[in-house]
Amino acid sequence: MTRSSLGRPLDPSVPSNRFAALGFALTFVAARVAGRTWLQSAQAGLGAFLAWSAGRELHPDDPNAANVALLIEAPLAILAPPSVPAAFGHTSALRVVAGTVGEKVTPVDEAALATLGGVSAAGDAIVTAFMMPAASMLTVGVGDRLSPPPPFSAITALGFAGALRARVVPPTGVWRWVVLGTLVGTLGLLSVPTVRVREDHSDEPVSTERVRRARLLGLAALGATAIFEGDAGLRRSSPLLSAWLGTALTSLVSALRKR
Repeated sequence: MTRSSLGRPLDPSVPSNRFAALGFALTFVAARVAGRTWLQSAQAGLGAFLAWSAGRELHPDDPNAANVALLIEAPLAILAPPSVPAAFGHTSALRVVAGTVGEKVTPVDEAALATLGGVSAAGDAIVTAFMMPAASMLTVGVGDRLSPPPPFSAITALGFAGALRARVVPPTGVWRWVVLGTLVGTLGLLSVPTVRVREDHSDEPVSTERVRRARLLGLAALGATAIFEGDAGLRRSSPLLSAWLGTALTSLVSALRKR
């Protein structure tokens, strides 16, 4: 039976998984207490959870990266609920590239990626729409057992068409410059130590090269969002930003402990 490369169900026996579920619930409740609508509260809770999800794709060896990402995103999501389709798109694209599930991308997965790209484009998240075909190209380039045969699927290529139809809004805001400076300061994350954690569906270790490419995709997406979409785009994409910051902080603490 062919299994999806996108699904990573929560395992209640794993402490970080319980943390993610609790984080979703508490963020949802806190948003309601703060006066958000039911829909906005759900967006906030899902934003916090998806920041956690993206964090474990960027740093699969250390669950603290995902946990820190959730803690960063929770207050941001309560203040300004992110775009849930964009956040799903970010996490899905990173997961396909990182290969943490240990399964090849299926046609259904590719259709899901194309759909997320189209929905993101409709919401003016043009960079997120481009992430879908970019993820396909990056995973083809690895050339391992999880890579689909080139060229990448025409289904996923529809993400390009969706992205090109998005309404380009002139970028505004000052926080984008802060984010760009932060990204430059964290370029060292592209140097990934050997990954030792196993894939979900096999005994093979997660590919270090794939994790490096996933980080490259996340970095490029955040940089392009800051440049082309400004502060509005960064608010939509706050779960991905939180995941990046969680990875950076966890890596920094780990490096300091080794000294």
